[in-house]
Amino acid sequence: MQPCQKDNRSFFEKLQNAEGLDLRDNRGKRHDLAIVLVGVTLALLSHRDGSLSSIHRHLKNHYERLMTALSVEAKSAVSRAQLPRVLEKVSVEVFDGLLFESFGVKLNSAERKWFAVDGKELRGSIASGAKRGEAVVQAIEHETLQVQSQTYYSGNKESEVAAVRQLLKENDLCAEKISLDALHCKPLSLEPIAEAGGIYLVGLKENQKEMFLEVQEMVRQRPSLWETESLEKGHGRIEQRKYQVYDIANIYQDERWDKCQIQRAVTRQTPGS
Repeated sequence: MQPCQKDNRSFFEKLQNAEGLDLRDNRGKRHDLAIVLVGVTLALLSHRDGSLSSIHRHLKNHYERLMTALSVEAKSAVSRAQLPRVLEKVSVEVFDGLLFESFGVKLNSAERKWFAVDGKELRGSIASGAKRGEAVVQAIEHETLQVQSQTYYSGNKESEVAAVRQLLKENDLCAEKISLDALHCKPLSLEPIAEAGGIYLVGLKENQKEMFLEVQEMVRQRPSLWETESLEKGHGRIEQRKYQVYDIANIYQDERWDKCQIQRAVTRQTPGS
């Protein structure tokens, strides 16, 4: 659509009138979603690194100018703590379509980052007579090895599974690409990632016995989609590892896994395995 056409509308107006974009409850809305999304979009188009902190700094620093440009009465900008809660209630599909229509920008999975999420017990925290101590859960960016976020829990009273679910939700990581160990191969842990449009790579062991046996059988019966080998160095040893990727999108599974959108299986072979 050309800018001179009479029925052309600004991006801000399109956001205001987009059906199905705002998934929030009508009660207690504090921030105009269209204003928040314009600010987020400007930050993304200004080549911010995609982290919420960077996006929020840009939004806050340019907020008064944005209000003037939109001819809107200035109110306080959304806080850093509130931003992920607001964005969590945005229809990604609708927003993605408006971005592409207006700027030719697509929020595709290749632009997202990989994060490894794992828990570790803190050394020296196990009290006398206790089996578990204090533990930390961290989300570490694969590329930079920087800690993006972390939280703590008591191993005697709390679960790493619950701590990881909370970490992903509170730090708006469900829409990213997440690697998890087999402890988190549970529908309630994986569903939020799939529903947010994120990607996950999770270990599968005999703690999910039926799924484990079904995947093993499928891998035996079909050729791999892709294979690669790598030389891994660590823990005082060098290993040659082989990875194979299989399509398991049509795997037979219990209905509790339906929302997890399982697509691929990756096998790893090491010498002697």
